[in-house]
Amino acid sequence: MFQGYFQLNGNNSFHHFSKETGFPDWSKAKEYPECVFVFGSNNKGIHGAGSAFIAKKYFGAKQGIGRGFQGNSYAIATLPRPYQPALSIDDIKDQIEDFSIFTFCNPEKQFIVTAVGTGFAQIPSEVIAPLFNIGCINCWFPIAWKPYLLDI
Repeated sequence: MFQGYFQLNGNNSFHHFSKETGFPDWSKAKEYPECVFVFGSNNKGIHGAGSAFIAKKYFGAKQGIGRGFQGNSYAIATLPRPYQPALSIDDIKDQIEDFSIFTFCNPEKQFIVTAVGTGFAQIPSEVIAPLFNIGCINCWFPIAWKPYLLDI
């Protein structure tokens, strides 16, 4: 469904779909109201660059809100504020657990999970990706994370 992303399914196999319409042409986001853009943020909610900027520009992320659901986006804070060292893995893990609950409460939505924490927070994929192995549903993950995710 989304170019550059894959989804885990209950049949223990990976599927990767492409849409001719152009994800990641995020400017078309409004054509997909069921999609929620999941991005790495900071506690201050300063969405000035990277996926946070995309979330603000195309998916309704609100300046000043660094965690949780907003518009058609979901923020997972990985930094206390821009250009500071990453939050603890335990703090990030707690937020991912909250996100997992949110996915179960919203089965009608499709969650496009960006490579949360691997940009400005500089957390390696092999550290952050396995934190999502807790049963998030209807999630599309970066293909680069495929080796680190279990097909639950």
